[in-house]
Amino acid sequence: MFSISNPTNMYVCIFKFFSTGPAAKQNPCTEIKKGIYYNGDSGSAIPNVASVEDCMSKCNADSTCVGWSYASSSLKCWTQTSIKDPVNSAQYTGGSCVSKSSKQVVCRCFILLGSSSLFYV
Repeated sequence: MFSISNPTNMYVCIFKFFSTGPAAKQNPCTEIKKGIYYNGDSGSAIPNVASVEDCMSKCNADSTCVGWSYASSSLKCWTQTSIKDPVNSAQYTGGSCVSKSSKQVVCRCFILLGSSSLFYV
């Protein structure tokens, strides 16, 4: 997520990248990113998963899974039914199964009207 603002015109825009669900799934999952996990909806942790590749395979086997996260220190895997922005965390490896063309950009702008009014665009 990032934002831009213009103090002269008194507006702020916030941009956020995310995927909205299984319709955008790329099969099989191929993305592996060390040091990140994605915010989003996930189920319970799957214990005793031996590797990053095994965790990604669990996501590939689930038609509703669009992302996954793996913690090698605990051998736990989480599959996700939605993904949002990535979070930096050295203890995780994660991946998105969403094709790049399906990722969306959302812009929300807030315009300041007077000293205490806020208009949402």
